[in-house]
Amino acid sequence: MNFSHEIFGNVAVVHAPDELTEGQVPALMETCDRLGFAHIVLELDSTEVMDSAALTALLDLDDSLVAKGGGLKLATSNAINRQILRLTKIDQRIQVFDSLVDAVKSFRWSTQENG
Repeated sequence: MNFSHEIFGNVAVVHAPDELTEGQVPALMETCDRLGFAHIVLELDSTEVMDSAALTALLDLDDSLVAKGGGLKLATSNAINRQILRLTKIDQRIQVFDSLVDAVKSFRWSTQENG
């Protein structure tokens, strides 16, 4: 599986598929690694299913990006996804934005402040 993506300056946006489950995790990680960006926004608006392996992968991906001086941010206006992220407390560790634009902009502000 190939994840579609876009580049906005120093931020890569990766679009998650309808199902983000254990079977898609290796492709997600490979795509993000291949892109080589430290700042990644994962867009989850179209995602209807996320399993525990996918949620764990989000935390692992954030850890690897933080080690590179960046991080992961999530963008979704999908109420169910936001509730999953809240119930699992992932939203306390990874910032979640209603809009893709806001998530991308948040990296730009943080990178400008940090040099």
